[in-house]
Amino acid sequence: HVNHNSRERLDSYVGAMQRLGHEPAIIGNTDDYTWDFERIGYEQMEAMLARGGLPGKTILCANDRLAFGVMAAAYSQGRKVGRRGDCDLRVAAHDDHPLSRYTCPALTTMAQDFASMAGRSVETLLALLDEDDATVSPKVSLDATLVMRQSA
Repeated sequence: HVNHNSRERLDSYVGAMQRLGHEPAIIGNTDDYTWDFERIGYEQMEAMLARGGLPGKTILCANDRLAFGVMAAAYSQGRKVGRRGDCDLRVAAHDDHPLSRYTCPALTTMAQDFASMAGRSVETLLALLDEDDATVSPKVSLDATLVMRQSA
C-alpha cells in the first residue's frame, strides 16, 4: 500500500486474469503500511504454506522485493522455485530490481524504462507549470519489458 501505484497494479492483474478466463487469486492483502516488502512476502508465503499450500503453481508478486521474501520462504520450507518440470512453484514480479538477476534462481520480472519515465515526468511537470496549457494530464502510462529468467 505504500507504493502509489499498487492499486493500479492489482487492478491490471485482476483485469488481465478475467480477460483470459482465469479466476484471479489475491494472496496476502495486508494493511501493513511499511516498505519492508521482503518480510511481508516471506511471512505471507510462510503462512500460505502452513495452511496447506498454494492456490496454484505460479505466483505473480506486485514487486520484486516481495518476490525475494516469497522465494526465501519457499526455500526454507523445502520448495523448489523455477520453471523446470521438477519445480514446485514459479515466481514472477515487477520492477527488475538490480538484485533480481542474482536471486537463486534469477527472478523473472517486468522491467520499467526508467529513463523514459524520468523524461516524461520532467516534461509533464514543465507542462503543468505552464499555466497556459490546461490540457496536460499528470497520469502517464509507459510500456514495460518482460525479462525472462529462471524463476518462472
